[in-house]
Amino acid sequence: MRPYRLFHLLASMIIAWSICQTSLAGQVSSFEVATIKPNDPAKNPGVVSGWPSYSPTGLTTIGSLRAFIRQAYDVEDVQISGGPVWLDRDIFEINAKAAAPVSLSELKTMLQSLLADRFQLAIHRETRELPVYSLV
Repeated sequence: MRPYRLFHLLASMIIAWSICQTSLAGQVSSFEVATIKPNDPAKNPGVVSGWPSYSPTGLTTIGSLRAFIRQAYDVEDVQISGGPVWLDRDIFEINAKAAAPVSLSELKTMLQSLLADRFQLAIHRETRELPVYSLV
């Protein structure tokens, strides 16, 4: 058995602002402008998760909330548990712009902040023992 770090999604909870609002450089760790809108399935049939388009001044991505969590926290699907039924079902489009050029890690921190703000996303980190198969 191997321990796996799991992230619990507690979307029904309204969280206190626990994400650090300033980076070490003193810049605000939130996007200057961000839009999240439901994606029209007729416009993009079969789209479950698009590859995010990162630039130093923002990001554009289409996907489910689970896909956004994977992108923001650098985790795999097996590391995410819990959450609402629409976690995989509903598809959204995110367009976000930063006030100044930022690094990829800062963009991910800003995406975490955006998910907490707009989806009331709260995470709980824990280590669990899960069964695994070992091919020898």
